Amino acid sequence: MMLIYDGDCGMCTKLSQFTQRKLSRKSNLKIKSWQEIDSSKSETLTNYGLTKEDVKTASYVIVKDKKYRGYKSIAKALQELRFPYNVLGKVILVFPLNVVARGMYFLVSKNRHHYLCKRPFS
Repeated sequence: MMLIYDGDCGMCTKLSQFTQRKLSRKSNLKIKSWQEIDSSKSETLTNYGLTKEDVKTASYVIVKDKKYRGYKSIAKALQELRFPYNVLGKVILVFPLNVVARGMYFLVSKNRHHYLCKRPFS
């Protein structure tokens, strides 16, 4: 299982660090920025069935051959964390909270470069 995020986004980077710290002991979630994958000699975005255009617009969680995009990727990643975050990951997929989560993800993702502006890969 792999969480792929935008390493040019300071907020995304901070949230990926938070996620790494809160992972459940049982989790097999790996976390990498798309830039880290893109610059690797051993793996590429195409290994995950993604393009640069895909990962520039949303985060992804890849589980085997299934792709979770946007707020669903966040929910899937949250489910891999310790309590209470794992519960939140399940709850935000349920109507009507999924509508709110989708809207919030859209707004934040469109403006993500304005939050915590440190961009390590820029």
